Amino acid sequence: ALAVHTMQQLPYAAFDDRLLLAAVSQQQRNASEADRWLREAASQLDSLDSPSARARWQLQLAHVLAVRRQWRALDALLG
Repeated sequence: ALAVHTMQQLPYAAFDDRLLLAAVSQQQRNASEADRWLREAASQLDSLDSPSARARWQLQLAHVLAVRRQWRALDALLG
């Protein structure tokens, strides 16, 4: 889906794909892959210029941090 959305120049759909891939990677306990997808999604935030996209990214990051029990990082994100 990501390749199709990227090729068809659908940035919001590609962003959502990256968030989904981060969630799946984290669920499979592949932290480095989850981090990569989150970084790629974060790199799109400025060009999307969307408060809802930023909020969805923050929620996904918060979920990843909670699963990893990285409470200080989670507190800093939510603080």
